[in-house]
Order: sequence, then structure tokens, then C-alpha cells
Amino acid sequence: MNVNIAILQYVNRRRPLTDEEWEEVVALVNGTLPDFHAFMSTCRPTIGLTGYRVCLLLRLQLRVKDIATMMGVSLPYVSKISKIILLRLWGEKGSSKELAQKLCTAGG
Repeated sequence: MNVNIAILQYVNRRRPLTDEEWEEVVALVNGTLPDFHAFMSTCRPTIGLTGYRVCLLLRLQLRVKDIATMMGVSLPYVSKISKIILLRLWGEKGSSKELAQKLCTAGG
């Protein structure tokens, strides 16, 4: 199944994901982007579970609005977490968009 089609089933639910659904998203990323998944696994202790989830969804090229909905948080919170991740992993200041660009080149 195409990863874009698969992730849309979660986006279209328009609600926070359950723990089981998060496991499915992680498995989807692992199956389609194994190098990225390996990279994120090494970063997870530094960025925590919330940061890890934001990164997975940004790497799947979801909009911040959709990420906020899927995580059950506000848009400003996703932006704040993105800035923290960018600073911790790359030592740079920037936005969710800039983090997404970094993530698209991370881990192959």
C-alpha cells in the first residue's frame, strides 16, 4: 500500500490517535522508511515520545494542523516542539517547515 494513502486513513479520522494507531503509524514508517526509522530510534531519547511522533508525522509530510489533530494538541504546541527538536538535533533555530526539510534528508 502506498504510504501516502495509508497515512490519510489516520488524518481523515480528525481525532487524536490511540496507542494502537500510533503503533501502526510507527510500523508503517519502519516498513517504508527503514533508514529514517533507525535514525529516529537513535534520536528518541533526546527528543522524547512527543518529539518522536512529531518527527514521524512531519517526515510523512503532513501539515502542522493535521499533526496537532492527530496528537490532540494545539498548533502552537507542535510549532514549539518542532523548534526544540531542531535545536536539540541540529543546533539550529527554525520552524516546523525547516524541521520537516531536515527530516526528509535524515536517515537516507
